Amino acid sequence: MTHGQPRGGSDWSVFWQPTHVPMNEWPFDQAPSVAAITTRQVIKEGLPILTVVHYSDDHSWVFVCGTSNATEDGRVIGMGTALRLDPTLATIADLPPGWWAQRRGVGEAWIREVSAVASLKPSDSST
Repeated sequence: MTHGQPRGGSDWSVFWQPTHVPMNEWPFDQAPSVAAITTRQVIKEGLPILTVVHYSDDHSWVFVCGTSNATEDGRVIGMGTALRLDPTLATIADLPPGWWAQRRGVGEAWIREVSAVASLKPSDSST
């Protein structure tokens, strides 16, 4: 496998690509190598990231295009890869846990909101 090439099983793939942002300039609360969620459409089809979720229970991040919520489309990437795919994510890296941000398209402004879903703890999601 070479850097930047997908690897993993058919249901979930890990897409790894190193980032060249110095740690003293890293904008997120999670390190570049920490796992984040995206979709096949973002990785394989190049669709833009239009929705970002920062979960409050574990401080994890989701970077999706909004075209699919299907489990089989889910992919695991590093935070550094997310920033490499879309450098504008740095403008919302200060998104508090329990919030989400959306935009209508590339170049549009990110709209930030408190998210009831992002604030749920795993035990809360069954209610």
